[in-house]
Amino acid sequence: MSNQKITELRQLSSVDVAAGDLLPIVDVSDMTISPTGETKKITTQNLTSWMASSGILDLQTPYRATQTSNGLYFDPSVAPNGNQNLYCYTPFSTLGNAFSIYTRAFVPSTRVGVGGLHRILFGVGDTYSSVVQSGNSAYIAVVDDDLIAYVNDTYTNVTLTVSNFFLNNKDRVFGACLTKDGANLKFVVNGEYVASSSSGPSNPINNTYLVMGNGHATANNMECIVYEAQVFSSALTTTGSAQLFFGGAYNAHQTLIASYTSDNLFAGPSQWLDSKGNKHLLIPTSGASATNPSKKFNLNFYCTSSGFLGNGTVRNVLPEKYIITSCVVETDFKPLIAVGTTSSISPVSASGTGSWWDNRVPFTSASYGVNPLGILALGAAHNDRSLYVAYSGSLLTAPCTFSFEGFVRI
Repeated sequence: MSNQKITELRQLSSVDVAAGDLLPIVDVSDMTISPTGETKKITTQNLTSWMASSGILDLQTPYRATQTSNGLYFDPSVAPNGNQNLYCYTPFSTLGNAFSIYTRAFVPSTRVGVGGLHRILFGVGDTYSSVVQSGNSAYIAVVDDDLIAYVNDTYTNVTLTVSNFFLNNKDRVFGACLTKDGANLKFVVNGEYVASSSSGPSNPINNTYLVMGNGHATANNMECIVYEAQVFSSALTTTGSAQLFFGGAYNAHQTLIASYTSDNLFAGPSQWLDSKGNKHLLIPTSGASATNPSKKFNLNFYCTSSGFLGNGTVRNVLPEKYIITSCVVETDFKPLIAVGTTSSISPVSASGTGSWWDNRVPFTSASYGVNPLGILALGAAHNDRSLYVAYSGSLLTAPCTFSFEGFVRI
């Protein structure tokens, strides 16, 4: 270094720099020679390693910011503890041996960890309450600071891990896609391929439920927001997974079988409607809520006999301050049905003028096909937020689909 001025030194470009090239650096902590520190040397490789590991650089995988404001927020102060009404789930047909699971979510850096426990964002399993590391399960989850995909066919299980994902991508919305094609598993995050296994579970996944949120029998909810989720009956390619992240899902996709988008997420504890089919998610009665719900809501329930709509137990399915504006039943039979709020439904002989406080819809003979039902004035809104269907007469069991529309009053 015979020249004294930096401007007189020969120029290096990035392609000319080698890992072992030296840079002068002043070690301000070593004052044995000078009160301002000693000039030492460091290789370019060691310097870049320090910059990457020290956190001085915000190294993020490049991707677009979310444009969705409405998602399902899970409250970390709530522990489901086996209470059926505190889980987010729906009965779901088996995924088999070729499928894809995708979710777009946000996990805050301030969340409380639980020491290596799988915290499920979205996936399938044999039960709604204890999906974690169980047979016939496949899900995307958080383990401490890692983002993982897990698959278990009861004989073999494989975990695909993106280590320190939430340290390297703090407070960012992300999209993750798990695909299974026989024994071949792939994990694509933010549109980029990150992990795979060609010796994963080779048997079909014979699940019973689709779950969102915790999916654990005893642990508290993990604090997170799920903005959307999709299930496909095929193993998407890496390109297809990237297109899903950047372009979003569309209902015309040939293998899309369930889709949960922000437009069909309503105020809790109602439902997150399936935009593609009829696998609607039940929102927990406590511990989960839409971040930016619409003032309107839609509900859709399938039933075959007398009972509470939702999961068959007494539970709130209507949002607070609701007004029901319409009720429609679809059936291939001709049942005599009524809609109320409790199992103490008014008798067939009761007046249809609203004299029975539990009436929403008086006993009506539903014809074959689609039937708009008349809502009583006192049944459109009151304190009880449950929905109970009563069958009467000779036809006590008949498959029916009930649809409700309404709005939340201010």
